[in-house]
Order: sequence, then C-alpha cells, then structure tokens
Amino acid sequence: RLMVSNIPNNKNLPILAIFKNRPPILIILICFFETIGLVLLPSAVISEHSIAVGLWYQIYVAMTGLLSIAIIVSLWKMLKLGILIYAGSYAIHNIVAIIADNWMFGVLLIPAIGLFFIWLVRSKFK
Repeated sequence: RLMVSNIPNNKNLPILAIFKNRPPILIILICFFETIGLVLLPSAVISEHSIAVGLWYQIYVAMTGLLSIAIIVSLWKMLKLGILIYAGSYAIHNIVAIIADNWMFGVLLIPAIGLFFIWLVRSKFK
C-alpha cells in the first residue's frame, strides 16, 4: 500500500504532503458536501422562494456561506469548534426553514447523517 510516509524523499512530491495529515474519510465527505452547498449557494440567494420570503431570508442564506466556510475549515483541521458550528448551524437552519415555510425532511436528515459521521470519529478531534 502506497503511503506518504513510505515514499522515499517525498520532498520532490510536495502535493502528497496535503494528504499526510488529512482528516478521516467521513470528515472529508462532510467537507465535500459542504463545498457543494457553498458552490450552489448563489442560486439559493436569488431563487424565487428566497425573494418571496424577503430580504431577511436572502441575507440569512448569504450568511450561511460564511458558516459553511467556517465548518469546512474547522472540520478539516479536526477542531472541536467545528462540531459546535456544524451542530449550531444545523439547529438554526431547521428553525429558519420552518419560519420561511421551506422545511423538508432532507433539511433534518442530511445534517443528521453528518453529525453521526462526526460522532463516529469524535475522539480524533482536538
């Protein structure tokens, strides 16, 4: 099995250094899906529903982008703060989705799966 630590003179392969201290695959999956959500976020800000709900909702959706960045960075670095940000944004997003009449089962289920993944690797967080 090819491991970064097994490659002799890996100074010639700096790209592999990224993977040396990578988080567990479950955290990588959460970060991947958060990144997809971040990429799709502009379409949510200008959606018909977002405009119909009002300016407060558009601002909230835009601020969700900042939360997503904080979640991605802190989970990738395996910081316990990332767990709190993820769980807090999960709770806030469900409340806002109910208020905006935009709640769906996926709003509850998908982050719950993410929290379950985090729970599985919780001992590795610092």
